[in-house]
Amino acid sequence: MNKKDIIKTIKDYNLDKKEIIIIGGASLVMHDVICDTKDLDIWCSTIYCNYLLENYNCQLERINEFGKNAYIIENIINFGESFKPIDVDIIDGIKVSSLKDTYLLKKFLNREKDKYVISILEKLGDAAVSVATSYNNIDKYEEKDEKNQRKNVNFNKHI
Repeated sequence: MNKKDIIKTIKDYNLDKKEIIIIGGASLVMHDVICDTKDLDIWCSTIYCNYLLENYNCQLERINEFGKNAYIIENIINFGESFKPIDVDIIDGIKVSSLKDTYLLKKFLNREKDKYVISILEKLGDAAVSVATSYNNIDKYEEKDEKNQRKNVNFNKHI
């Protein structure tokens, strides 16, 4: 799926742009970091997840890394309530995970298939920050420390 396909899929499936955030590889496509991805990954709230489950042909795809259900609609749209981005950019009227949060998600998952994308984002470094800050201020990244309390970490430490 390229950027045009992602936007068309959201429209064709009548997904509520206020209720979803594009994450994963699709967010990198939306940010023009990569050209395409195999599917559309979205985060949504529990309420919207329930709406999708009741109104679309959904199947349980897997139990994710946090023990939460991840669902799929027609092998095209993956969704669930895990991996909610902290920073969100608006691209073409759609909420998209920031490059910073997408990098941190890919780094956390540490899957073999993500290593190339991680290396691209690490090479972008400050350029990735510049692209994302056109939508919001991402000088610092909020993460949790070992006591599960939020702390601010300089983004450049991660990229």
